[in-house]
Amino acid sequence: MIASIPGIVGTPTVLGLGGVQAPVLGYQPVTFSCVRGATCQIRIPAANGTGVVPSGSSSLLVVAGETTCGSTSLQELATLPRAATGVLASNPVDASSPSATSVRLVSLGEPILEGSYTLCFCAGSDSGSGACALDRDFFSLVGSLTVRGPAASNALYCVVSQNCSLALWGVELSVWDWILVREEGSGSCFDSSRVGFQASDKFLINPAGLPQEDIQQQWIFDLGTSSQTGQYQLCYCAGYKASPGSSAAPCQAPADFTMQVGTLVVRGLQDTGLSFGCVKSSKGDGQAQCALPVQGSSLIPEQDKMLVMPLSDTTSCGEVAASRGFGISPNPIPISLANTTGAPVLRYLQGSVR
Repeated sequence: MIASIPGIVGTPTVLGLGGVQAPVLGYQPVTFSCVRGATCQIRIPAANGTGVVPSGSSSLLVVAGETTCGSTSLQELATLPRAATGVLASNPVDASSPSATSVRLVSLGEPILEGSYTLCFCAGSDSGSGACALDRDFFSLVGSLTVRGPAASNALYCVVSQNCSLALWGVELSVWDWILVREEGSGSCFDSSRVGFQASDKFLINPAGLPQEDIQQQWIFDLGTSSQTGQYQLCYCAGYKASPGSSAAPCQAPADFTMQVGTLVVRGLQDTGLSFGCVKSSKGDGQAQCALPVQGSSLIPEQDKMLVMPLSDTTSCGEVAASRGFGISPNPIPISLANTTGAPVLRYLQGSVR
């Protein structure tokens, strides 16, 4: 005997594999949109011809990409190999209800991974196995789910004292999205016990919004000039469609920045405000060695360099070329990490200063 299938129009066809092929699945596919890292709830409308979503045990299967529901292959009869991994804390999702409802509210928790997915429904008592245990049991197409947000990155880089722009890829990013930079080690992106945004003051623009999309479909966020080397935490707010029907402007509260994007590393030598001194070669033969301990982050030995120039009230860093007659060799000076402590050191020979 073939199990009844609520909402299906037409006569089911029994396949040789023992599965039930539904010519018309009954549910009107709906497009859902959620945000990575934020609570996601969807409303499943009743199937055509039934007026209600059946009561009792039921489940919702989230499958990666655009696909059909209800497998008929031998490989997929005994397990759920198509359940998308990494997107939800558990998959399938419990969609049970003690009573039949015209609309079933199902909580997906907080999606972990951005992307596009297909939603397939199983009403337990009407499934082929009776327990929503097989891939073929999830034959009713509910619709598609888009989880918005940037792809999580391990690390993004900027250089201290220069303009810091971050390039992000993701799913349905928008000009209305914002990014927040917080001090590393300051906890999760949103902590209700903390007051305010906890935004780092080491960036000229923070939080930063109104990103621009480039020809590679990256979204560029401008943080302005960075003033301190080190590692920072990146938190993201997906602005548009965040609150359907709401008149409130998105990304205006700390609770809006729920998505962890990754780590921002600001590299380079740090301005410590210290003064250094070295001894000039008494013979003017350039053989008096000078080593200056400096502070920095994520330096690249021998590739990173520092330019030494005469002290002047009219010029500043970035405005002059190396002075060949200044008595320092080489100039610019490569950064060395050869000392035993691992701290960066500038080593050069100082000759006579003209």
